[in-house]
Amino acid sequence: AVVVAGPTRTCEPSGVLRLASPSPSSGGSPSHLCSPSFLVDLGLCDNNAVIQLLPEDERVEACVCKKECKSTIASANIAAVSFDVGTRFILGSVIEKFGPVKTDCMLLSFG
Repeated sequence: AVVVAGPTRTCEPSGVLRLASPSPSSGGSPSHLCSPSFLVDLGLCDNNAVIQLLPEDERVEACVCKKECKSTIASANIAAVSFDVGTRFILGSVIEKFGPVKTDCMLLSFG
């Protein structure tokens, strides 16, 4: 099991989210593939119809993320990395031409 979003939630290899006691060896590092709160908020859980009937405080614990859910998350991660690489290439050229201060001012004024 991998500890996600703090010391009390774990994501089992099956994709079922469960509460667990804190583990000193885990370090509490987040795993974005199994982060339960955004899965529930975006309706990505495979059992979303059942989750919507539950009270708000029980939804995160009941979320099940399997193949379709993980596929959606993987596609979003690929798109994010692609956008990041493209942005770095474009901003690298702009920074070389105008300098970092002017580039930052342009981004803040246009953004």
